[in-house]
Amino acid sequence: MAKIKPLILIVEDNPDMANLISDHLEGAGMLTQIHHRASNVIRYLQSNYANLMLLDINLPDESGFTLVEKLKIENIEIPIIFLTGHDSESDRIKGLDIGGDDYITKPFSFSELVARIKAVLRRSE
Repeated sequence: MAKIKPLILIVEDNPDMANLISDHLEGAGMLTQIHHRASNVIRYLQSNYANLMLLDINLPDESGFTLVEKLKIENIEIPIIFLTGHDSESDRIKGLDIGGDDYITKPFSFSELVARIKAVLRRSE
C-alpha cells in the first residue's frame, strides 16, 4: 500500500525561493502548494486541508505573525514552521509563543528542513 504524501503549504513572498523549497520537498516525497499572500492562505484553508505550513514572516499583504493570529480566529489548525530571515531572539520567541511548531532562519539546510518537517508531522499525527 502506497504511503500518502503530505501536503506542505509554502507561504513565501519570493517566487524563486518558494520554487526552490518546493523542488526540494517534492524530491523528498512531499506534495507542495505555494502561496505568496496571507489572504490566499486563509481562503485556501477554509475549504482545503494541508498537513503543514512553512511560513515566512515578510509577506506583501501582512506579516506571518498576523496570519497565525487570523488562523486562530478562524479555528484553522495546521502545524506551522516559520521559515524566515528574521533571526532575532525576540522574533523566534514570538513565533513559537503564538503557535509556531518550529522556527528556522534563512539561510538553512534543505536536508535539515526536511528532517524538521518530518519531526513536526510525526508529532502532529
